[in-house]
Amino acid sequence: MDKLTDEIPAFLNYLEERQLVTSRKSRAWFADELITTQELLDVKAESRWSYEIMLEDALKEYMSRVKKAVVKLTKSDVKDLTPGYQADRNLIRKTLELRWKMEPSEYSIYYKKYSLETGGGINEEDVIKEQKHSGTVYTFFADKLFSLTTILKFVEDKEDLIVYEKEQIEHGQPSFYTKLTKDQVIKLGKKINSLHTDETIFEVATECKTFKDFKLRLEAKTITENAPF
Repeated sequence: MDKLTDEIPAFLNYLEERQLVTSRKSRAWFADELITTQELLDVKAESRWSYEIMLEDALKEYMSRVKKAVVKLTKSDVKDLTPGYQADRNLIRKTLELRWKMEPSEYSIYYKKYSLETGGGINEEDVIKEQKHSGTVYTFFADKLFSLTTILKFVEDKEDLIVYEKEQIEHGQPSFYTKLTKDQVIKLGKKINSLHTDETIFEVATECKTFKDFKLRLEAKTITENAPF
């Protein structure tokens, strides 16, 4: 025992002076990216609240059916998306603000609420209805739920992408356009004007920072090329 006691000062000195292989990155020492694995992400995904999973699926269906890349919803609107789940306002708030780190608007604002009317015939598409409402809203972005490739498939109106980009910038998020790959840029350009070559579309894109700028320049180029002089 005496020998062990005599070794304590040397052992404490070793602990204090030793050189560590890694440096402290967080309260748990290691940075999240160093200990995050696919298995851990899978466990977290399966450990979510049942309401959280149901709400995510409902939002995916809603946004893809109304063909919008960004929507604003109040707590009541969110509750209406999951009529089969008895979710109170407190559960909705916890899910959105604590789990999803979302913030509501500071005050009541006017926003567009979308609803669907099912087409009467077999081959008739759903009719998207737009109504003006007011309330304290949460802003939902499609790229939190879908890949960019999927977003480009269901968002048909190019003006919606401009609104989407503007909302992201206002919320301090990266511009939608800056996330696009070359193939996605070309596909988007073809929707604006299918007569342009891939090279022309990409050339215009390299000069632009936003989708709005890209759309305006590509349309201007179309007008110039078709001018009778």
